[in-house]
This record gives sequence, C-alpha cells and structure tokens, in this order.
Amino acid sequence: MYDINIDGVYFKYRPWTSIQEKHLLLSEKEDFEGIFEFIGEPNIIIGNESLNNDNKRILLLEMRAKSLGTLFASTYKCKHCQGVNEVELNIEYIPSKKEFLGYEVFSDNFEEHITKYDFENLEYEELCKLENVFNETLSHHGYTAVSECLHCTKETIIDFVESSVIPKMASTDLVQYYEYIMTLTQDCNLTIADINDMYPFERDMIISLTKKYKREG
Repeated sequence: MYDINIDGVYFKYRPWTSIQEKHLLLSEKEDFEGIFEFIGEPNIIIGNESLNNDNKRILLLEMRAKSLGTLFASTYKCKHCQGVNEVELNIEYIPSKKEFLGYEVFSDNFEEHITKYDFENLEYEELCKLENVFNETLSHHGYTAVSECLHCTKETIIDFVESSVIPKMASTDLVQYYEYIMTLTQDCNLTIADINDMYPFERDMIISLTKKYKREG
C-alpha cells in the first residue's frame, strides 16, 4: 500500500489488480467517473470521506503509475494551432509551486512568492517573465506532461488533473487479457485466482519473462 498527502489530506491506497482491470475492460467505461468507480474508489484504504474531483484524479494517476507505469498513448489538441496530436506521454510528477526551488508559497500573490529572493534589481518586464514561469509551466499539483506539437512544433503543457486527457487505464484489451490467462495457466502453472490477484505490472512482467525464456530455450 502507498501513502500520499494531497493539500494536507492524507490518503492510503493500493494499485488495482488484474481482475479489476478485467472488470474495467468489460464495462467499456471511458469517462473519468466511470473509470474511478471501477478501479479508483475500491482501492482507497484511507481518505474516502475527503474525496473531491481533483483528489480523485490525482489518486487515479498515482494508482495508474503504480499499476501500469507512467507512459501511455494519448490524443490531445494543441492550444496554439488546434492541431490534433497522437503521442506517447509520460505522467511525471514535477515540483508544484509550493515545492519549486525549495520554498513555501504563503500567498497567491506573486510579489509575496519572491520576497525570499533578491529580485530588487530586476526590471518589470523580467519580473513578468518570471511570473509566467510560475503561472504557465507549474500547476498547483505537479501532474503534468510537456509535449511538442507535431504540426507547429510549439510545446503544450498538459495538466492531467484539470484537462480532459484521461490516460489509458488498462495495459491490454480483452482478447490479449485472455491470451495472458492462457499463457500463465499453461506455461507457468498459475491458477486463474493467482492471476486475478496480481497487479497488472506483475502479470506483464511474468508474461515478458516467459516469452523471453521460450525464445532462448
């Protein structure tokens, strides 16, 4: 199990299991609320009473990283040219405003943010540029990815908590899921109950090692 503190609220959670991933695939849920119902809420051990939409998304991202890893394929629209991009993104936790440069943010007023540093000699224009670093590149939580548009080559910052981009929450589809079941039961002598209780990353790792062993054998 894992711990996380979101804006002062303590949560304890665990990754989802292979059987939960199967139930999600069978449900064909693609909306955030539907996904959270199947593989998010059942895996929160402590903190259910403090859930809001932002907390749910952050927890789902954390669970996904622990269950499947941080890489996923997605489609997004560039905010600069409106071009549609199909890319592989990485959900990467970067420092939030409160953690940036190791100081605490006590106010949303930018001038108070920088009082710890000697910026007296900076021109107004330079201060504005510095403010943009905070407001445009750092979200309040840190769950972001940066992608270069394939059309205009400009960078787009994707906020996974606030945007409509939902990472794929299964590492497989139903056909491949049952192929995995066959491989693990036939080649590894595992029971279906054993496989159901595995985390997806464990199952995928064993499948990969089994295929490698058969190739080399």
